[in-house]
Amino acid sequence: MNLLIKYSFKNLFFSSVIMFALLSGAYKYFTYNHTIENVHHKIQDTLLMYKSIRTYVSDYQKSELYRLKEENILYKDYFRPEVLSSTFSAKSVNDIYNSLRNKKNLDPITIKFASGNPRNPKNKATKKEELLIKKFNEKKLTDYTEIFDNEKGKVMYYAVPTRPMTQKCLTCHTTPDRAPKDLVKLYGDKNGFYEKEHQIRALLSTYYPLNDDLRDGNKLFFILSFITFTVFAILLLVAYKMQNSLNLMNKKLDEEVHNQTKKLKNQTQYLQTILDNTPNMVILTNGKNILDGNKTFLNFFNYETLEDFEKNHSCISDYFKEVDDRNFLFIDRDKKSNWVEHLLNNRNEEHKVKILRDDVTKYFSVKAEYFDKTLQVALVIFSDITKIENQKKEFEKVAKTDTLTKISNRFQFQILFSQEIKNSSRYKKPLSIIFFDLDHFKSVNDSYGHDVGDYVLIEVTQLIQDKIRDSDIFARWGGEEFVIVLPKTDMKKALSTAEKLREKLEKHKFKTVKKVTGSFGVATMTDKDTKETLLKRADEALYKAKEKGRNRVEKLIKETK
Repeated sequence: MNLLIKYSFKNLFFSSVIMFALLSGAYKYFTYNHTIENVHHKIQDTLLMYKSIRTYVSDYQKSELYRLKEENILYKDYFRPEVLSSTFSAKSVNDIYNSLRNKKNLDPITIKFASGNPRNPKNKATKKEELLIKKFNEKKLTDYTEIFDNEKGKVMYYAVPTRPMTQKCLTCHTTPDRAPKDLVKLYGDKNGFYEKEHQIRALLSTYYPLNDDLRDGNKLFFILSFITFTVFAILLLVAYKMQNSLNLMNKKLDEEVHNQTKKLKNQTQYLQTILDNTPNMVILTNGKNILDGNKTFLNFFNYETLEDFEKNHSCISDYFKEVDDRNFLFIDRDKKSNWVEHLLNNRNEEHKVKILRDDVTKYFSVKAEYFDKTLQVALVIFSDITKIENQKKEFEKVAKTDTLTKISNRFQFQILFSQEIKNSSRYKKPLSIIFFDLDHFKSVNDSYGHDVGDYVLIEVTQLIQDKIRDSDIFARWGGEEFVIVLPKTDMKKALSTAEKLREKLEKHKFKTVKKVTGSFGVATMTDKDTKETLLKRADEALYKAKEKGRNRVEKLIKETK
């Protein structure tokens, strides 16, 4: 472990001062916002209590008084704000609450019920409050908060809408003729009427003094700052005492690194003679830089010395090209991956690289072993397998391609078709398929021979390829039968494509046989289709075209029983 410390105590001290200043700023921001959030909760809780009082009066007390009135238990002047007005009751409780706060030398918390059309003129909304009520109705706001200064310090103004008007509310607030006569007699027939259902007619607001809460927040800030200052002071003291010990350790480590480097150099010189005579490229590397390389390596990249190589490249990995094969190494520069570490951690697996040099592609098998585990240096051997890889690709191509027409064979078609089925289901895109074969093709072989028959198949393949999209899958199903998969294509477009192909085939003049026609069957994938059912319906549509006289296009939408 490298313990080299480059910063002096002076640098550490100034870094600590800067860190303490940053933390203090963060504490100040945190405590202030924490205080404001707590005040928000207190206000919301207070308004909930205020709303509870109003709800109790409106939903319970008022209905009970109406019942008593109907039973002639109450005297005629029962309709008074003190017993029926939820606003009056809640306001009275708020006044009593502030009176008690005043006795404890606490600032008052004012709660206001404000309406654009109140029965009590004291509850008349200001222009600002009317604007807030309008925004509550338009659902542009759910609540409103504002912090400002007054003669006593900072104050938070917080407003929320009252509940929307209901049919029960409209008994007293719709029109004077529907309201209780005693209410109209007491308040008149103007104020508080002509409200609408679902409308928010008022808001509840409070002016909450912040001085006490901010004072508590500042106490928390000073406590956090003092604790942080103490911790930094202790850490600086410990760092000061450790500095001499660390410097001594660093000196010993420098000597150890020097000795290890010298040892590595001697080992490298010893191996160089052996490595320069191997036909494989051999390098010493830590995954980021090449420490040494044999002559085969330098000759392959046309460099005289390793220094010449390092002028243009840091490591051989600069030449690695991406291959869609998990066995091939590829360096993701953004993730800063270490390819040598990957080789060493997975030594039992096969590893290969693709290298492009002077427009020539080469493939190499790669193996790595630790040369010096302490310094994380590895010996990496690159064995040329270009011939093997090229043969492998050629074999794969032959396995996937129809030898006569050079298009996909039935095996490759099944793989590609399965993928398109998945894509269609996943992305909800249409998918169609065309089956076609050449009419009376046996007579071509019988009359003109198989060479002419092969020519016709090749010519037909070229005609079809020229008329379909690059994204379409075209394969030889067998004999004179072909299949085309049309991704993102519905039945209408598939039928149009099939008809164009049929006409193209019919009008083409072939050598010797002159004219060849084809029968086409079309099917489009449904939600219930599988690969097998879709192929079956396309094949049955082709059979249908043959039954109706050949040289035509037929479709099959639903699965036949």
